[in-house]
Amino acid sequence: YAVFDLNLNIRHLREETVKRMTETPDVVLLGASHWQEAHAGLVTGLKMYNSHIHRDYWEDPLGVVEIYERYGRLPKRMIISIRDKQFTPVSHRTDYLWEPGIPYYQAMAKRIGFQTEAFWKTLPYQRVRAQFSLPMLFENFTRWYNAEQLPHATWDSHFKSLDTLLPDGSILWSDDHMRIFTAERRKQMSAEFAAASLSHPPVIDPKGVEAFDAMFKFMTDKGVQVYHVHPHFNPEFYDAVQGSEYMKG
Repeated sequence: YAVFDLNLNIRHLREETVKRMTETPDVVLLGASHWQEAHAGLVTGLKMYNSHIHRDYWEDPLGVVEIYERYGRLPKRMIISIRDKQFTPVSHRTDYLWEPGIPYYQAMAKRIGFQTEAFWKTLPYQRVRAQFSLPMLFENFTRWYNAEQLPHATWDSHFKSLDTLLPDGSILWSDDHMRIFTAERRKQMSAEFAAASLSHPPVIDPKGVEAFDAMFKFMTDKGVQVYHVHPHFNPEFYDAVQGSEYMKG
């Protein structure tokens, strides 16, 4: 499916995809958008589905595992990525893409006997606010009206201005996006992210760590082999944060 913006409600999209699966994947990948380009061809001889979701927090893997369990599609192997912001407490978060995943997280927490966050902490305040945003409405309206190509289902996978959601869960960038990814931009953004990370090291929510432990026990009891990975670092960023509180985090 060709889209303007990959930051759609991908959590609900994952449920609809898993619900429609006719067979269980051999391998499933869970992680944030660091992994969004990991296509099924990277795993030979096995069927892989990339269940990445954008800007995931500790509730999100619980929610995605709930979706696979709910529809009887838990794989034998699951790769789970743990990023630097994974265990950020709700009070420290500055984005709201995670809010649509709350019902899935709550269902999984109930399934494994884990006490959920207080309901008032996880109400989708920001998402509701965004849906009533006049500037956002204007921006989306003008983008739709002026677009050379509109979002649509397609057999093609490559477009000038639309990014593509592929059947294996991964994505492909548009030509316009690819032109932005220059060496100069990479160097500038690496320096900016490093500076931001040095002044804001990771904050760990202990409830998230406990929830992960409970989730892993549930999965291993179900016969799932769990592999842990960490998102790959840009080398320039990695060099800039050595010896810092960020690295300790």
